[in-house]
Amino acid sequence: MAWPETANPMKFGPRPVNECGGHILAHSVKVAGRRFSKGICLKDEDIAYLGAGGLTELVIAEAEPGDIHEDDVANRLAQALAPHGVSLTIAATGRVNLKVQDTSLIGVFSERLTAFNLIDEGLTCATVQHHQLLSAGQMAATLKIVPYFLPAEVVEAAEKLLANGPLFTCHRLTGCDAGLIQTVSPAVKQTVRTATHNVTEARLSALGCRLISSVECAHDSAAITAELHKMRETGIALILICGASAISDRRDIVPAAVTLAGGRIEQLGLAVDPGNLTMVAGIDDTMVIGMPGCARSPRLNGLDWILHLYLAGLDIDRLALASMATGGLLMEIASRPLPRALAPDFVPSKHSAGSAAPYLAGLILAAGQSRRMGNENKLLMLLGGVPLIRHTTMMLLAAGCVDITIVTGHDAEAIRHAVEGLDVRFVQAHDYAKGQGHSLRAGILALPEKASDVLVMLGDMPLVSAELVSQLMAHHARQPGHDGVISLPVCDGRRGHPVIWGRRFFDELATISGDSGGRVLLADYAHALRPFDWDRPEMFLDADTQDAFAQIKQAYEADQTPS
Repeated sequence: MAWPETANPMKFGPRPVNECGGHILAHSVKVAGRRFSKGICLKDEDIAYLGAGGLTELVIAEAEPGDIHEDDVANRLAQALAPHGVSLTIAATGRVNLKVQDTSLIGVFSERLTAFNLIDEGLTCATVQHHQLLSAGQMAATLKIVPYFLPAEVVEAAEKLLANGPLFTCHRLTGCDAGLIQTVSPAVKQTVRTATHNVTEARLSALGCRLISSVECAHDSAAITAELHKMRETGIALILICGASAISDRRDIVPAAVTLAGGRIEQLGLAVDPGNLTMVAGIDDTMVIGMPGCARSPRLNGLDWILHLYLAGLDIDRLALASMATGGLLMEIASRPLPRALAPDFVPSKHSAGSAAPYLAGLILAAGQSRRMGNENKLLMLLGGVPLIRHTTMMLLAAGCVDITIVTGHDAEAIRHAVEGLDVRFVQAHDYAKGQGHSLRAGILALPEKASDVLVMLGDMPLVSAELVSQLMAHHARQPGHDGVISLPVCDGRRGHPVIWGRRFFDELATISGDSGGRVLLADYAHALRPFDWDRPEMFLDADTQDAFAQIKQAYEADQTPS
């Protein structure tokens, strides 16, 4: 495969320290207890400090004539590509995030977005999925300039492309008054119909709509037609029909009722599962949807996607409905999920109510059997004369995590003894032998009621520093709606530990089983991830094997040796 020519901006490489003033530091360095972050413009006093600290050479980036700094490029292009309804962050490290101002549906022009990213490898823009629903403040796109400088001709090429049209659009959802018609049959109990009303009302309310009429009638076309007429006379713009039996043909009872009322059936059948048996219809300007049976449940289904398009004011034609096939296998993959902030909590639970104030709790998983370590419990192995589990616990306390629960299982008494004197509480995972998921569940269920967030830490990672954890905690606390996001450290594109989970994920974390832990949820909630960049790989090495412990010990002893 032949790769296209790529612009080669700026000078880059090692240079004597005394020649680096006024240029960009390409890689972070730490000298005499002071850390200089990559991307800073080196001042004369920086050069003097680095030279006095013994450094003789630095890797720097220097602009060529006509080059534009990464932040200037990001600000300039973000202004050009931002559609109405989107706000911009100020560029930092060449990145600008574009966030929706209101609950909105995003439309992505994939060919134009691809063309934008083909202009130069140093110019990148990523968006959410086509027709992704976002709540106010969520990111629709991120623009990232990879090198420290880009040539002006690359920036001008991008601006020329953007002049031909946007990369994506933002459609604000507008609520409306809605009605619900349920048909009655001996096969459907009253309790089911009551639950359907409650779920539908909550689903509509989350999207800014009011359910102002909810009626029940016989399961025949004439009765449904009469109710349709009554609702239309009151000015209701959206009517949902939940039949006692599924719609299986255009001549079935519900479609026939719409036709009798003077309406038209746009489509029966949807390439979304669950939600295949959805009917899309209309009577003049009134939207009519025949609900699939799965819509009696609050789980994401094809009805949600139809509602999103309608409330965003977008056309619901055959092409729009057919395009739902991509990502429409909801039973297996939660593609284009409802934002957690908009997903009603239909089943009251211990963690359904928000905390009165932010409160982060710590959770250390220390219940495992250390099977790969042989006969030793890795958490009790000594590092500098201190058990690994005590290292981890003291680190969390030093980072400022003041409410810590340790989940025990195997060797529970020995684990308790190893952290004796430290201010922590314990919970025993009785099913610890079945895998980490069971330990995590026990810990989540034992969290204090006031916890708004939880930091989950593995007990066998003693190289994770208090500096990383304290900064990760601060990063998480800065996130709008922190109880609905997931923060985790990232180094060189890889995710590491620990992970901070907002309260809205507690219930699902408490259902995990097996040995996969919380990572099984990360793919489902990619939209909620808030990565925290860190330049050291300390978050990756755990003491699973004797070789891994030897690496940890070597790194630990090297760090303890005076430089």
